Amino acid sequence: MENEKAIQNEILDWLKLEGIFAWPIYNGAVFDVRRGSWRSQGKHYVRGVSDIIGIHKGRMFAIEVKTKTGRVSNEQAVFFDKVNACGGRGVVARCLDDVKAFFEEDDWTIM
Repeated sequence: MENEKAIQNEILDWLKLEGIFAWPIYNGAVFDVRRGSWRSQGKHYVRGVSDIIGIHKGRMFAIEVKTKTGRVSNEQAVFFDKVNACGGRGVVARCLDDVKAFFEEDDWTIM
């Protein structure tokens, strides 16, 4: 079974090849070796942000990468709701084909 990082890299490679403006979001905790503790995410940290964010045909999109058995957290679902409420689009991608189908849909007009 592929891990999320491998799926994410495959998706990012395809997006770049297709000329779709997108970037990964690194939301993991960071361990500070000098302090010997985990660093705070900061007061403006947004929980549940998707793994890949981008803009396509004037609309923001968010891609949450999951393995075949991975589950979307409540915080990730709330983030998708906010993206959709603002006119963006979100998708859970378990493989590259999910992303290809997402971009083949016809509803990419600006809201």
